[in-house]
Amino acid sequence: MKYIRNYFKYTVRILTALIVLSLGVSCGNPLLDIIKSDIMEFKHPSPEAPTASLKGSSAIVGHESVVIEFSDSMDTKDVEANIKGDMASSIGTFTWSKTTDTDDTLTIKPSAVWPTGLDKSLIINGKSTGGTAMAELSESFNISARIHVSTTGTDGPEFGTASAPCLTIQYAIDRIAELYETGEVRIAKGTYAVTGIVANLKKGVSLYGGYSDNDWVNQDRTGKEVILQDNSTAGGASNSPSSAVYCDSTITDSTVIDGITVIMGTGNNYTAGIFCEGSPVIQYVTVHGRASGDGATYKYGILVQGASASPLIQYCDIDPGECVSISYAVYTITNAKPEIRNNTLYGGIGGSGKETYALYFYGTGTGSPYPIVDGNDLYSGYGTGVNSHIALDSGSVVEITNNDFHKHSSLPPPLPHYGIIEIDITSDPSKLNNNIFDCDYGYLYLDEAATAVAYDAGNSTPITTLEGNKILIDSDWGNTVSY
Repeated sequence: MKYIRNYFKYTVRILTALIVLSLGVSCGNPLLDIIKSDIMEFKHPSPEAPTASLKGSSAIVGHESVVIEFSDSMDTKDVEANIKGDMASSIGTFTWSKTTDTDDTLTIKPSAVWPTGLDKSLIINGKSTGGTAMAELSESFNISARIHVSTTGTDGPEFGTASAPCLTIQYAIDRIAELYETGEVRIAKGTYAVTGIVANLKKGVSLYGGYSDNDWVNQDRTGKEVILQDNSTAGGASNSPSSAVYCDSTITDSTVIDGITVIMGTGNNYTAGIFCEGSPVIQYVTVHGRASGDGATYKYGILVQGASASPLIQYCDIDPGECVSISYAVYTITNAKPEIRNNTLYGGIGGSGKETYALYFYGTGTGSPYPIVDGNDLYSGYGTGVNSHIALDSGSVVEITNNDFHKHSSLPPPLPHYGIIEIDITSDPSKLNNNIFDCDYGYLYLDEAATAVAYDAGNSTPITTLEGNKILIDSDWGNTVSY
């Protein structure tokens, strides 16, 4: 087409010149020189240099193919031999196809992944099949170690891009772990339900909810809710409960769980929303049990277990819901050292004669570093047995600061609620500062021998001693109590 346009242009110019001659222009007129030049250029027009352009976005994920479209049929071998830049050494395969002309479209696939980061260059030169050198194409890419997941997606090695997401969260986690040392899974709104573990996390792989198929940039955790739902009807053992999310002991803080809602299973025995034996960052996560009728015997919103477990749990909303026996928002055991900050934690609803706890620490150790409980809103839950905001058991020393121990104003009086209860003589707070105690129907603090009750619902009388002959409202502790 471009040659036809050239011929048309020169034909018009030459015809115009001939008309001028017919009107009597002398042979010595400079116009004749222009006419001669046009005739020669008409015989041998200069071919236009082919151009190339990127088809699609320059913001891509590491395993995504790059598509280049040319304005002419290209010498494929010559183009392939003249590609340079940051991405050149990672090229795996070339695939040529036709958009308008034969071999005018090139798809470049990485051997594994492109180098990730900002401003990664790809420079392309070459010539057309007619031998004309192309105008150089220089593109700069922003490349992410990321896979996208949607309820309308498809699992497979070619998927996971923004325009072609994967279907399941676990496939995306496994694929990221295969391709990158660290990376992230971005999840579009919807419910992802599995019987068993929805997300078995891998070291360095993070989960971020709150996206949509047409917006993978702006996270909206509430407006684009992502639900991970465990449909299990059979629970596990106390140290290996069924769970929707599992973090093994290799997980470090390079793994982040952010912006998801976890719906717990209904199996008998032990059920958890998140079972954590490693040290991820868990933030802006909601964990909920099912409505009444849930068949789970024991429920942990989050179970933190083992000496390798020191997760940061922050800005979460955790309520295990109703169960047959005992419920816990967060249960920490066996030398685990979590930091629990700025969450809203509910103990749930226990079974007949059973207990509920917002936080329970069992055998977490008496030496530094200590588990940290700071800046949380705590609700002990409701059961007809003992109910406690925080329980310390079997050698657990915990730093407890800046928390608000709330009443359950909408619930009828059960047996006493404790703000803090020590189950044995080796368990104590390492710090107990600047908390607000407003516990309903019970005691603000009870030590292991019941000798240091800070508030008794029966007579609203503070008892004088608490841990080193201090009362709970001692000025250097900075706590506030409401009777």
